[in-house]
Amino acid sequence: MAELHELSALAQRDAVRRGEGGARELTEHYLRRIEELNPRLGAFVTVTAGPALAQARAADERQAHGCDLPRLHGLPLAFKDLTDVAGVATTHGSSVLEHVPARFSHTLVQVLQEAGAVSLGKTQVPEFGLTSYSENRVAAPARNPLDPALSPGGSSGGSAAAVAAGMLPFGPGTDGGGSIRIPAAATGILGLKPGRGRVPAGTAREDAAALVVAGPLARTAADAGLLLDAMVDEPLARAAFPGEPGFLAAALRAEGRFRIGVSTNSPFTAAYPLRLDPEAQAAL
Repeated sequence: MAELHELSALAQRDAVRRGEGGARELTEHYLRRIEELNPRLGAFVTVTAGPALAQARAADERQAHGCDLPRLHGLPLAFKDLTDVAGVATTHGSSVLEHVPARFSHTLVQVLQEAGAVSLGKTQVPEFGLTSYSENRVAAPARNPLDPALSPGGSSGGSAAAVAAGMLPFGPGTDGGGSIRIPAAATGILGLKPGRGRVPAGTAREDAAALVVAGPLARTAADAGLLLDAMVDEPLARAAFPGEPGFLAAALRAEGRFRIGVSTNSPFTAAYPLRLDPEAQAAL
């Protein structure tokens, strides 16, 4: 029989909804996985076990009383250590800053918690999210579950490592210049940067260039669709994109053969000629 973390996020959610397990059981399972694997992989900077278990108990009570269950009922995830979660310090990966608990949660956190998700903590990032490797002087560097001698990339490297290693069923990342897509490629999972306006974005203070968009990191397209559906502000999305099905529905409906386009061209080729090394060429 498959262990919980070997099931898709969608299968885990449906099992909890059918009463085949509870949110607390799921949360405890992933907390054990984090305790076992994080010392080697450095995916988490902060683990918030106490609040997570309290959220899970509340979710189980909600289900026991026959209340309507939100989209992500009881599913664990975590947030990058660039995203404010009320009561938890946001380090931004920097030892320069004072690490005090955030007073308020970012809109993305509020949306996902309202959707029923249980937050297990904060994941590793580069200092201020500025590079494509998730290492800093605050905590141990994030390592790649496929090969711990390598990096999982960045800036969503800790989250990608946690998903790839089965420390989370899925998780939100944020992406300005590859911060979801690079770690997803490095760790062998699926990552998507949606178009701006689909999901809650950062403020002008957080993202002066208006490039950063939150998106899902997951192991399957259906799991990515499930999380992305929860991340979208649905009334606004329906007004902006009328008649479109949800992302999960679209992923489950997909049939037939698909073509994948790969570009080896770069706008910087004139200055930096593109040379694929043998391993990259073999992968392509």
